[in-house]
Amino acid sequence: MFTLKNTSNSTLLLGPPITAKSFLFEAAMHWAEKGNLVFFITPSPLKSFPAQYHDRKDVPPAIYDMIKFLYLETYDVLAEQLVDLHTFSKLPSLILVDNLDTYIKGVQNTELEDMHIAKLCAVLHDSVNACSRVKKCQVLLCASITGTSLQSTPYPLYFDNIWYLTVEKDTDELIIKFTEVSTNSESEIKEPKAFEYRKFRDKTLILTKIFNVNLD
Repeated sequence: MFTLKNTSNSTLLLGPPITAKSFLFEAAMHWAEKGNLVFFITPSPLKSFPAQYHDRKDVPPAIYDMIKFLYLETYDVLAEQLVDLHTFSKLPSLILVDNLDTYIKGVQNTELEDMHIAKLCAVLHDSVNACSRVKKCQVLLCASITGTSLQSTPYPLYFDNIWYLTVEKDTDELIIKFTEVSTNSESEIKEPKAFEYRKFRDKTLILTKIFNVNLD
């Protein structure tokens, strides 16, 4: 049932949970504005909307209707929902999972934790692929985890794209850097793509620098 390597287009964000949540929510808004249904999976309800881009205009209520929040507290609840996801009357074009690593917390043994991560990612990708088959088009996946390193974890096996989020304080602002990393241990990205944002007290995000990205 479980596949070692996914066949979907998937992205993993690694960094502070609040910052990662902001970028997941921004992805949800972007896709919803284009008329795509988005499933936003999170272990706990959002208390408020995360930081948004400074140039975002007033969002029509219909856009929020395109984002379906699924509050799934435990691994068992998440797995049960994922197994049935492809049977929903309306299927998503994008699935976002906030704090994916929350669902493996409590596992003390490192070997067992790696097995749990592998099983969780496999179930997630099986669900995404099932939705893709029903829709007859690719369904995208993006998840976030907390931390600063993926060393000695199986996560890179299951995600096509990995981005690190780092946060530094600069007077009254936060500097957020969004950097692409290689998922292949035998090759490194010589000039990684990167984006630098500034986050202000009013929670707005402004893109200030772009590195190694061809905008032509």
